[in-house]
Amino acid sequence: MDVEGEALVALTWYARGKPYNYPYGHYYENWFQSAIDVAEYALEARLEPRIPIEAGGWLREAALNGLYVLSATSWLTKDGRLAFYESPFIAPLMNTIGSLTWDGLSFALLRLFPDAVVKMDELFGVFLRGGEVPHDLGEETLDSPIYGASYVQPWKDLASTWVLMIYRDYYFTGDTSILARNIENIKRAIDWLISLDEDGDCIPDSKGGYDNSYDGTHMYGRSSYIASLFLCALTAYIKASEILKRPAEGKYRECLERGRRAFDELWNGRYFIMWAQGGRGNENCLSSQLLGQFWCDFLNLPPVADEEKIRRALKSIYELGMKASKFCVPNSVTPDGRVDEETPQLRSCWPRVNFAVAAHMILRGLVREGLEIAEREWATIKGLDPWNISSRIDAVEGKNVGLQYYIGSANAWLVYLALEKRRLSSAEGY
Repeated sequence: MDVEGEALVALTWYARGKPYNYPYGHYYENWFQSAIDVAEYALEARLEPRIPIEAGGWLREAALNGLYVLSATSWLTKDGRLAFYESPFIAPLMNTIGSLTWDGLSFALLRLFPDAVVKMDELFGVFLRGGEVPHDLGEETLDSPIYGASYVQPWKDLASTWVLMIYRDYYFTGDTSILARNIENIKRAIDWLISLDEDGDCIPDSKGGYDNSYDGTHMYGRSSYIASLFLCALTAYIKASEILKRPAEGKYRECLERGRRAFDELWNGRYFIMWAQGGRGNENCLSSQLLGQFWCDFLNLPPVADEEKIRRALKSIYELGMKASKFCVPNSVTPDGRVDEETPQLRSCWPRVNFAVAAHMILRGLVREGLEIAEREWATIKGLDPWNISSRIDAVEGKNVGLQYYIGSANAWLVYLALEKRRLSSAEGY
């Protein structure tokens, strides 16, 4: 074809085969019969990607570029199931949850494809095992879930995460039927988590290692990361029960109060320490110590800790983390502001978590601090490879050391959504 000037061209494909690891078919098969059909539709409709985001500068760049996973590592099956590899090469696990993996990406996708997100979040409930929630939906499958990727002890953060995902889906859509369909499974998950409390403090006990998303790090007894997540999940269950006019039993409220007191015992005057058991503990400052409170603040749920302590802890995360590394806030920092090098995980930054920490600061009024953390994170990512965001960045050397094309790549959206929520709250007088 000879063209003078400009011409609009559509590059399309239509895969008919069903390889052994993908027997599901493709969503476009419901409407099209060939690549030509797809091309004709695209040219006639003049399709252009439009992402509803009102932001400029580095934040717009980070939010839009992080969505590369939509085209690079996603599945959309013929029956409408949307899934993403945790990492396509080393960890081809579908829709991994925990520490803001699929649970982080789906914040952005709720804005773009809400029905698909709700469908996939509810699918985890189908695979509950007694109350234990799987780590993912399977290795290159959506039908064979794995209960902890490095399974020695049951993972303590996944059930709380799933409960909060379901409540979030209700909160952002306003659809109470989501709660109604899942409330019994939510209760099962909460009961299972309570059963993991061995010392009566109403916090699931960590067993030393490989039992949460920090699967290369040792946490014992009462962990701030696990505690904050569980307390917010329990709060969400109580609230969901009220919304459905079937109030939770009093034992759950009593557990919540007991757990809040136990969580407060981790306070050292500046932040909630990593973990404590008996007379021993880890006094370092974990960036995700308030991840549960991040969820509670996004979902307008009551706080799991004293308001001033929450703000003080976030300030300490900012001050210590920004001092420790010029590249990003490390997962863990010593009380005097040095990178915690006990394990490779703690020495690293997790971009997906740092964007959540930044968003949380914004929600709590620490807007400058949150934006500084997020901008530094994005600058480091951009200097490495913005279309292949790693699960881990070494906080000392500033290089990628984790899983490639990671599922949490789009979590800069959390910063955008936090700014949007804060603007709306200010406009409404909150």
